[in-house]
Amino acid sequence: MEQIGYSWPTFDQLTQHLVKSINPGRILDVGAGGGKYGRLLRKIVPDCRFTALECDEETHPFLIENGYDDIISGVSDTLYERSGDSYDTIILGDVIEHMRHSHGRDLLEFLNYRSRYIIISTPECMPMSSASYFESHNSVWRPDSFMWHDFWAHQQ
Repeated sequence: MEQIGYSWPTFDQLTQHLVKSINPGRILDVGAGGGKYGRLLRKIVPDCRFTALECDEETHPFLIENGYDDIISGVSDTLYERSGDSYDTIILGDVIEHMRHSHGRDLLEFLNYRSRYIIISTPECMPMSSASYFESHNSVWRPDSFMWHDFWAHQQ
C-alpha cells in the first residue's frame, strides 16, 4: 500500500530513542493518519500494543498494515468517552496544530492523567490551509505553549 499524507522526519530518530528508553506496553497514536508511528516504532518495541485514534476511516487498512493492534474511529473528543483507558505513552505527532489551541490544551490536560508519557511533535509555525478543517493547521504551538505543564510537573 502507498503512504498516506506526509509528516516531516525531523524528530523521528529522537522519537525512536525516547520510545526505546520508555519501553512502553501500550501506545496511543492520536491522529494516526497512515500509520507513520506504527511503522517507525513497531520493531523497536515489538511487544507493545499499538492503538490508533483516527477519524479518516479510509486510512484504517493502512493502520492495520503498519502494525496497529486497535483502531479507535473518531476525533480527539472521542477519548473523553473512554476516560477509563490508560497508556504508557501517547503520541501526538503532527496533529495538535490541526486543533484550536484551546481544544489542544484541554486534550493535553485530559491525557496528562491517562499516560506516563506524552510525546508531541508539531511545527512551530507552518501555515497550511485546506477546505477540510482537520487537514488545516488551526493553531500555532511554541515552546511557551507548554509552560503550564512544566509548571505543573515542577510543583509535583
